[in-house]
Amino acid sequence: MIKTSYRNIADMNSLLLKKLSILPRHFDLVVGIKESGLIPANLLALYLNLPFSDLNSFLKGHIYKAGERGSFFTHQENKRVLIIDDSLRTGATMQKVRSELAPLSDRFQFSYGVVYLVPGKEPEVDYFFEHLDLPQFMQWHMMADGIREKVSFDHQKTPVYTELSDYPFLFSPSTIQAQAAFKKTGKAVLSLSDFELVSSTNTVWKDLKSGKFMPGVRNFLIQGRNFIRRTLKKLRK
Repeated sequence: MIKTSYRNIADMNSLLLKKLSILPRHFDLVVGIKESGLIPANLLALYLNLPFSDLNSFLKGHIYKAGERGSFFTHQENKRVLIIDDSLRTGATMQKVRSELAPLSDRFQFSYGVVYLVPGKEPEVDYFFEHLDLPQFMQWHMMADGIREKVSFDHQKTPVYTELSDYPFLFSPSTIQAQAAFKKTGKAVLSLSDFELVSSTNTVWKDLKSGKFMPGVRNFLIQGRNFIRRTLKKLRK
């Protein structure tokens, strides 16, 4: 199987929650770089109970707070700023951002972080959450690129799947079809219904047990199990 570094939004969310402790609690503001950086910026601001902004809005003095449409700020209120992006590959974007913020370094204390970092790029940032090798494939990048519109399926064949030359995995319209396609081809298959990458035969079973996939079935099985346990307990009395 071709090695891929694929992550979806659920992966990012779980990672940020799991490793939130790597960030100190002295930040006043979280700023996301471009569109991709707004996803971790929103999540981190939520979990740290901080206001957030995108880079362009920050440069104009504009931030967002929970329950508010937006407000302006002063550097006395939000002096310690975490600049965050989703990933760092070459480091060019981060260097550009550092240059843009350099004139403000006497007014703010900037720290720089990314969620996913290519190994060897550690000196480029102050914080990162996970090493991730190239090539990288992210759900949010693929959605912004219109992946659902690019993929077409032949529903006459079973299982239903297709491939695109730019991606090292197959595509399928649902998790069940992706599981069947993986069993048939042995290749990783991305489900476009929930953007889960099926790369093992027990993926569906794990998701079923956790309630991530078909939660109604899981709840039904749990209720049945509990009914049997109650019945057996009564019989023992």
